[in-house]
Amino acid sequence: MNIRMGMIYSLLGCLITSQTVYAQPVSLFGMFQTKSNAHSKVINNLEQGIKSLGCLVLREGKSFGGQGNYQLQPTNSFFILKCEQSLLDQKSANSLIERLNNETQNLVLLEGIDSQSNKLSSTEPGNNRSYILKLSDYNNTSPVQRNLDFAQLNNSAQSVEHHYKTEAFIRVDNAYGMERPDELVVIYYNSASDGQKFRDNNPGLMAKISRFNQDHLTRFSYISAETNR
Repeated sequence: MNIRMGMIYSLLGCLITSQTVYAQPVSLFGMFQTKSNAHSKVINNLEQGIKSLGCLVLREGKSFGGQGNYQLQPTNSFFILKCEQSLLDQKSANSLIERLNNETQNLVLLEGIDSQSNKLSSTEPGNNRSYILKLSDYNNTSPVQRNLDFAQLNNSAQSVEHHYKTEAFIRVDNAYGMERPDELVVIYYNSASDGQKFRDNNPGLMAKISRFNQDHLTRFSYISAETNR
């Protein structure tokens, strides 16, 4: 399914602030469109700008579009930051965000706590991996059953060869550039071939993943990506 244009709000007017007081590091995911030869310059400028704001770049690289029913505008780049506190709530970050917006197109920023941060380090090199970024909104009709289904699905997936690993599980509290989703999950396969083998060799498991999405999500999108670090 092709992702259609149309849901992105005005980039300078759609910051959704939850006023959350974070007691632990915050993750910030960003994606944007830029010319391929401008990606490194954008990331370098970002890295310089966040030094004084208590943030560092964990991942940055290319994104390749995706599948799903979020109305997303085209993006070809992404990054993931870890920050000591909310970046989107800091007035001192406004100029950085405005510059990033001016340097790119279709900028989206999603911020929240990563519940996986103590389980799997995002500081390990990821440049040979095949990443998938999943945006989700829950229907919340049966949270208990959803958690049970998720645990069973995850256990089943981890028991087969070439399975994916979850690197980040971000509960999104603040959003810029789009309506706030409930969560962003960052998963990866050790290689693109592992991902293809997982999908090809496990049709029953793929059907269960599809059923989970139908039963518990109001909308979702998968975005494929690869990182430079």
